[in-house]
Amino acid sequence: MMHSRTGTPASEDVRLSLGLSVLGAIDSVQAVLPAMRERGRGTLLFTTGGAAVAPSAARASSAVSYSAEMAYARLLHEESGPEGIRVAHTAIVGALGPGQQHEPATVAELL
Repeated sequence: MMHSRTGTPASEDVRLSLGLSVLGAIDSVQAVLPAMRERGRGTLLFTTGGAAVAPSAARASSAVSYSAEMAYARLLHEESGPEGIRVAHTAIVGALGPGQQHEPATVAELL
C-alpha cells in the first residue's frame, strides 16, 4: 500500500514485508549456518520476486524488503565464502504457481 500524498510505501506494509523477506531469511540462516560451518561447506540460496530487479511503485514494499534481503545475502557471501559456504540470490520475475508463468516443479528443478 502506498502513502497517498508521497507515493512512498506505508511503514506497516514495509514492516510486514521486511518480516517475511529479511527476518525470515535471518532466522532460516541461523538455523542452518552452524552445521554448514561445522562441515566446512554448504549453500544458501535466496530467492526473491521481480521487484528486486525491477522496482515499481505498485510493489514498493516488496522492492524495499527484497533490496534488504539481497544486501543481507551479499554480506553473508562475503563473510561465509572463505569458510566454504556459498551464498547466492536469484529473482523470479513473473507469476509462480500451477498453471502460471513459472511452474513450481520447474523452478525447483532449476534452483
